[in-house]
Amino acid sequence: MHAIAIHGGAGTLSADQLTTENDRAYRAGLERALRAGFAVLDSGGTSLDAVTVAVQALEDDPLFNAGRGAVLAASGLHELDASIMDGRDLRAGAVERVASAVARTLEHDRGRWLLDARHRESATELALTGRLGPEIVRVVIDRTFVDGDGVRWIVDYKTSRHEGAGLEEFLDREQERYRPQVERYAALMRRLGPQPVRLGLYFPLLGAWRDWPAD
Repeated sequence: MHAIAIHGGAGTLSADQLTTENDRAYRAGLERALRAGFAVLDSGGTSLDAVTVAVQALEDDPLFNAGRGAVLAASGLHELDASIMDGRDLRAGAVERVASAVARTLEHDRGRWLLDARHRESATELALTGRLGPEIVRVVIDRTFVDGDGVRWIVDYKTSRHEGAGLEEFLDREQERYRPQVERYAALMRRLGPQPVRLGLYFPLLGAWRDWPAD
């Protein structure tokens, strides 16, 4: 049995604002978010995926103070943040790192190469579904393309931070940590073409890179 808890946002509506019609609209928006999450769970998706699509449904609904419906800051601009945590291992991420990561990517030669529009068969946030053994898996690949030498690249962006000495050792550990994940991506991508495949982890906040051939 599945359960999802959602919250429609901060703030208080006065009685004249929360009309019967508005109340129905808010409840319908919450229902859409719940249904989106349950659809993922019912199809065998993970709880992390279910939470993500439920939140996305709220963000896409202008009734809620998130995403499209977000209240403007004093500057007159949207200043948004979001975070997510995987309860299995307590890994967490936050959107506030995204702006810094994008800026750093554009500063680095490696980052600009990854985003080069001249690459063939390039895609960002590529969603794939396929069968690996007895399991049906759904993945989203951060970046993939075929370079000038005919090599298919599968790249995962990591917004990891590291302070102090031992950066190389830290990167080695991160590579081993994420190796099974990106090699699963490669197993799916091989069905799309005969190219040799290389895997990469890009750390824009560290200006660091790791790559290796897919098994």
